[in-house]
Amino acid sequence: MYLRTKAQQRTLDNLQVITKNNYPDLRVTKGYVLTALLEGYKQYVNNEEVLKKAIKESDVKQEGSGTPVNFNITAQANTNLESMKRIIDKMTGRSFFPAQIIDILLICALSIESKDFMETEDSIDSIRLQIIKKIADTDTTDVMTLYKIRKVLNESFERGCNMMKYKVLEHNVNQATNKDGKNSLPAVIVTEIHEEKPDLGSLPEFAFCKNYMQFFDDAFGDEYDYYPKELTANTDNKQNELLLFWKKEKFEAVLDSAQTTEVTWENNMPNFTSVILKEKDTEKEFLFCGLRITMARCIDNNASKAEQQKQYKQQAALRREQMEYVLSVTDKCEHVLIVGDFNNYRRGVDLEEWNVGCINCGKQDYTVYTPNGQSIYKEDAMSDDYEFPEDHIVSRGIEVSNYRYDRKFIKWDTSGIYKKAGTDFSDWSYLHGYPDHATLIAEFELS
Repeated sequence: MYLRTKAQQRTLDNLQVITKNNYPDLRVTKGYVLTALLEGYKQYVNNEEVLKKAIKESDVKQEGSGTPVNFNITAQANTNLESMKRIIDKMTGRSFFPAQIIDILLICALSIESKDFMETEDSIDSIRLQIIKKIADTDTTDVMTLYKIRKVLNESFERGCNMMKYKVLEHNVNQATNKDGKNSLPAVIVTEIHEEKPDLGSLPEFAFCKNYMQFFDDAFGDEYDYYPKELTANTDNKQNELLLFWKKEKFEAVLDSAQTTEVTWENNMPNFTSVILKEKDTEKEFLFCGLRITMARCIDNNASKAEQQKQYKQQAALRREQMEYVLSVTDKCEHVLIVGDFNNYRRGVDLEEWNVGCINCGKQDYTVYTPNGQSIYKEDAMSDDYEFPEDHIVSRGIEVSNYRYDRKFIKWDTSGIYKKAGTDFSDWSYLHGYPDHATLIAEFELS
């Protein structure tokens, strides 16, 4: 897509420097460079000191009205640009034009990484560049031959990158432990898996309903393996199961690695299932985990406000304890991918016991990936503070990208439930047994 804007001379100069530093001897477009920068925008907005300096420098306007520029960027890059704008707008209490956001981004990039930005010695771009340079240093003078060789190299490296990138899906399917034993797993979940074609996935609040064997056949067939395949102690305890699945052609489970926690009302354990998967092409192993932080006990609405607040904090502490248990298990593995429903409070709640910002429990080697918006209730809350982003990805030693909440599964439902309940997932009288969360979809790459 084309992004049309007016850029100040500083923006153009900085863009030229970054292009020269990161892509020497290669012809790349301005849009290509900007797209690459926007992929890593979070490292800049998370560095408050660098960001504030960049904003201050960007506020110094240069003479002239700016030069019209067309950036051909990806749709994801445009989404990232909008996300960066929202963060800066909220931080400063101002409203910035996209042109200034780009200016700030470039200043941050030069400030933080200078010449080494977006390229390491062992990166794909670096390796590709080295090969092209070697070709250019040969006696070959046929320009068209050199061009064709470079084109083939570019395509082959792109294929190599794609082979290492996988799609993960997480969706709370709202079986609510299936205590009455009457629910069936709805066809919309089957359709979603067929349409999205994830490489692996997790379904919190899965239950062994009356049609679970048919569900396994319809959803997975011969394409996916999954765990658990039969009832666990949680079924007897009237607790939610957590289903993991993965493509057989890409991954295989390490023998005897799959396990699930047993949950009771007394032990304060989360719904937690894990399996060690091995990538078939490289034999790299990683721990894949499905998680649902349980909500423990409800607040007593008849209690005093002081007592309710006390109970509220106690509940928050119990949820954090569940997460600390999960991280104590995953700490044994170098590469970890956790996806799930964390039952956190809205963004504006900053209880130190449990909030959106403390999901990693202070462990710096774990990265939390939270999409914009909210995964339950309406798609758009009245403000950012009132958003409920309850579904997240937590990883260690694994890069995650293009993560988002998605509600398009609603259009695949043929039961008519969502026509009655709407799309904000708030009417549980209708949605009992049907997904009441947005789907969390992301890509990840094994290091």
